[in-house]
Amino acid sequence: MNIADELLLKRQIKGIKLNIIVRLVFGSFGLIGTFFIHIVHLDVIIATSAIIVIAMVISSLIYIYIDKHKNPFLLGGIGPFIDLVIILFLPIISYHNLGPDKVPAAYLLKTLLPLIIMVFLVINSFALRPNYPLIVSIGGVAINIGLLLYVITDERTVFVNDFISAYLGPSVHVVRFVIEVLLILFVGILLSILSNYAQKIIKEAVAYQEKLIVQEKRAVVGDLAAGLAHEIKNQLTTFGFLDVLSIKLTSEEKKYIKYVYDSRDRINSLVNEVRALAKNEEVNYNIQSQPLNYVIEESILLIKMDSDVKKIGVAFENNISANVMMDKNKIIQVLLNLLRNAAHAVINKSDARITVRTTSNGTHAMVNIIDNGIGISPDVLSKIWEPFYTTKGDKGTGIGLSICKRIIEGHNGVISCNSEPNKGTTFSFSLPKG
Repeated sequence: MNIADELLLKRQIKGIKLNIIVRLVFGSFGLIGTFFIHIVHLDVIIATSAIIVIAMVISSLIYIYIDKHKNPFLLGGIGPFIDLVIILFLPIISYHNLGPDKVPAAYLLKTLLPLIIMVFLVINSFALRPNYPLIVSIGGVAINIGLLLYVITDERTVFVNDFISAYLGPSVHVVRFVIEVLLILFVGILLSILSNYAQKIIKEAVAYQEKLIVQEKRAVVGDLAAGLAHEIKNQLTTFGFLDVLSIKLTSEEKKYIKYVYDSRDRINSLVNEVRALAKNEEVNYNIQSQPLNYVIEESILLIKMDSDVKKIGVAFENNISANVMMDKNKIIQVLLNLLRNAAHAVINKSDARITVRTTSNGTHAMVNIIDNGIGISPDVLSKIWEPFYTTKGDKGTGIGLSICKRIIEGHNGVISCNSEPNKGTTFSFSLPKG
């Protein structure tokens, strides 16, 4: 879950809790009012109290669940339906408390029904869930229409065009009724649209803030890389002494000297890559036709020099014998990064395994780095390619995979990751054959 969704979830939980608190307060007053105002109707008191108590108990359980699990979606949606039950039964109970033999059924449409619906529409919008006020709105319209059908069955009911008669007598003002129903529906739709709009504002605001943070990090890293580039190149000049040493070495030993020189070139290249990443600049790659299997074997040889990797076996399953178009040092850089990440994922496992497997995919060669490590959760998996995102704390910079992605895409390839927590991870990338 990204930052925007986390913030939205917190706002929704707060809104649903506020909704529940208002509902509990409303129920409490209704319960007290039932006893003090209509104490002469014992059967009605019991019915009214039972409905209010059930609504309050369910609301309390929802509150406890949301507070414990931080998940408003499973039970939070029950709230609007509880509100509809309250909206339906309050006018009916009030009507029976007054006595159906004393007042016409038209009284059902002259109570505080529209006002009650509006109140619940507003408090349901606090949850920033667009469907909540919409549920109450549509339910409120259905309740009004249902009560109207019931009212029509009362022979005392008449339809008038006079608002005063409609409020005071056994009559229903049809225009007023239609206006109220349309207003309820309009307010419900409007609050749903506003809730949806509020969600978008929150997400856009967080996304914009994240963008600013990334830009600031890019600027800092770019300046740092630019400053370090000169100093690093100065220190790497001492590698020139290897030329003196290589005079007395055998041809086999000179091969290892070449590995050291290649590493020097990759260090220079890496600094330039970091600077380009920070400034969002393009990098020109020296792409040539190279045997893929030799590059992978060299990468495995180099990674075994790493103290975190040398105790872990790295198997190579080569299923193709083709050259690919690549900048050799850049692809080695990608392989070293992915192999080191795989080693960190399996380092605490007794049966640690890392496999590099090549396959053919039409015009491209596929390279898969497979481990049986701790895996990556779906939330983290969706962020691993973002610059400066890391789960390694102070041990990680969050730019390794971003640079890998830039390099592979710069080779007209594609890189991806499939992972399952506690089962392992597979990083795959493609390179065009040539």
